[in-house]
Amino acid sequence: MPQLPNNNLQTPPEETIDLRKWIGKLLVNWYWFILSVAILGGGAYYYTHYLESAYQVKATLLIKDEKQAVGAEALFGDLDLFGNQQNIQNEIGILKSWTITRRALEELNFDITYVATGRIGEKHLYQNIPFRVTVGPDAHNYFNTPIYVTILDDSTYQLTINGERNIEVKHYFNQHFKYQEFNFIISRNPDFKTTNLPPHLRTNRYYFIIHDLDKLAYSYSNKLTVELVNRESSMLALFSQGHVAKKEVDFLNTLMEEYIKSGLDEKNATAENTVTFIDDQLDLIIDTLKTAERSLQKFRSDNQVIDISSEGQAIIEQIDKLTQEKALIDIQVEYYQYLLDYLKNNKDFSNVMAPSTMGINDPMLTSLITNLVELSNQRTGIEYSAKDINPVLQRLNLQMQANQETLQENVRNILQNAKFTQDDVNRRISRLNRRIAKLPQTERELLNI
Repeated sequence: MPQLPNNNLQTPPEETIDLRKWIGKLLVNWYWFILSVAILGGGAYYYTHYLESAYQVKATLLIKDEKQAVGAEALFGDLDLFGNQQNIQNEIGILKSWTITRRALEELNFDITYVATGRIGEKHLYQNIPFRVTVGPDAHNYFNTPIYVTILDDSTYQLTINGERNIEVKHYFNQHFKYQEFNFIISRNPDFKTTNLPPHLRTNRYYFIIHDLDKLAYSYSNKLTVELVNRESSMLALFSQGHVAKKEVDFLNTLMEEYIKSGLDEKNATAENTVTFIDDQLDLIIDTLKTAERSLQKFRSDNQVIDISSEGQAIIEQIDKLTQEKALIDIQVEYYQYLLDYLKNNKDFSNVMAPSTMGINDPMLTSLITNLVELSNQRTGIEYSAKDINPVLQRLNLQMQANQETLQENVRNILQNAKFTQDDVNRRISRLNRRIAKLPQTERELLNI
């Protein structure tokens, strides 16, 4: 039986680490090792002790489904322009809009930033500040310019403005400082203590920056992040980041308050327009009813007539039904005419009265008005600071013009059809009136009233 060849496989020798060799290399270059540790340790110390931290804060906001509103909220829900279903993306856009952001910043008095500065590092201050600055109307000449203040004692300070102006002057607290057209007052805060600051910033040296609120609003709206918590809910998460956590918390809270207030103001304006329109119609109807009532009472008193014949009763029932139909179509014609006049004479369409308030259920008309209102709200958010040549504003204007023309054409067609219906109802009422003319005179006069 043949034997298989015997192949002897040799395993390679295991590699070993020569610790003495590596330790020797480290000892030879010991100074590089110590230097690296010193540099990294120094950098870590500087980062943790001297560099200013940044904080991210979060807030949550529930976009309420108004279909489930009750009480007073349900009343406003009924007056809602375009249905109760909220468009979450639209609400996110409103929260991040320049208009809402600027209102929040103006409410918080964020137009001036206070900073403590030392030989190394600086720290933004908020609420607990060493002094407060009140600027005059010409502050725009010094927007975003650091104005340094060194507190000398309880009554005086050293003012320094570097750059083109190179101002350096000693001045008194609570007294006007004026340079050319620029003026302000610095009021000392006696409750402020430097012990509230880190040791490296206890130098009595600070600076403040006056902001352009319009540009600051753009900055805050850009850094604001708004996200949907999950697709199954209408809960939004708002994030903001800055050097002072409390300042960012106040910003988010005030932003949400202004958002809620803006929604209520818009609903109130829409409700007021609707109520005014309805009141005008009611005044006409009430005057007509009072006149008819007086006429009826006088006629019955003069002619001793109480009842009408069965034929007259049948006619009056038909007239009553047609009159109700006529009243409804008359209101609709009034609304369509109001809408045409509103589109011709206004540029802001956020407060236009809803078709649903007049009992008009026209999906196309509602959709066109919804789109026009949304575009109007977007334009309002940027037109305060954007120039006419701004491409976003130009695109919005073109979209609004196209939507407005389409809406006007749609309303004109609806109005024409409504007037045809109105004429038809009037003709049918006229035919019934001719039947009344054939009745006895007394009964005829009673039916006419």
